[in-house]
Amino acid sequence: LLLTLLAEQFDGTLRNRRQFQEISGLPVLAEFAGSGRVAPDEPLRAPVIDRPRSPASLAAIRIADAFAAKAEADRPRAVLFVGMPAADTTELTLNVAIAAAQASWRVLMVDADGGGSGISRHLEVEPGTGLREVLNGGAKLAGSVLTDDRTAVRILPLAGTARTRQSLRPSAAQVVNTVLAPAESYELIFIDGGVWGADATAYAFAGAVDDIVLVATGGKASSREIRDALETFDAFRAKLAGIVTV
Repeated sequence: LLLTLLAEQFDGTLRNRRQFQEISGLPVLAEFAGSGRVAPDEPLRAPVIDRPRSPASLAAIRIADAFAAKAEADRPRAVLFVGMPAADTTELTLNVAIAAAQASWRVLMVDADGGGSGISRHLEVEPGTGLREVLNGGAKLAGSVLTDDRTAVRILPLAGTARTRQSLRPSAAQVVNTVLAPAESYELIFIDGGVWGADATAYAFAGAVDDIVLVATGGKASSREIRDALETFDAFRAKLAGIVTV
């Protein structure tokens, strides 16, 4: 028993709400009962639609309502979801966006996962333009947004051809001028930033958004990963709204 207690004390793996809150100093906004990262050939789950009374659905609704309450009349509220390794930000971001759209908010979901693991890989048809083209001035936001008829969520895919899919390195000013400012007709913008540190895209969005949410997998995320993420986003500490566990 003593060895077990010592092992737990020195094990850096975070397993519950209290541990996440203590190590980060941030509130745990919700526990989205997912199952880790989604495999490339596995469809995204939408419990907000398929199981509206499930804990995962209620968690997504709670998150959507929390940021909708902060929305302003003259500009959209932009929220960046950025994950620890093994955490799936896409499924969470999608369900939060759906929950907000169900409440009649005008919602835009942005695939800013520069690693290519975002919602774009689940689209039936490869879009001609998306975030890459919008950022570099090759396309306008309005002409690059897709509409999901099932959920009424508008989606800005990552896009880019195979030969132009180099790592994105936009500035915060580029993000504001090409994505956020032209999105004034929306009320809420939810950005899937993928895994932090994978490329510079999430960091650029961090400088432009209103809120940042860290996404971590209970039982897999370590205290070191949380500390590293907090250090990375230290310049935007005031924007860190909390953690969601998946």
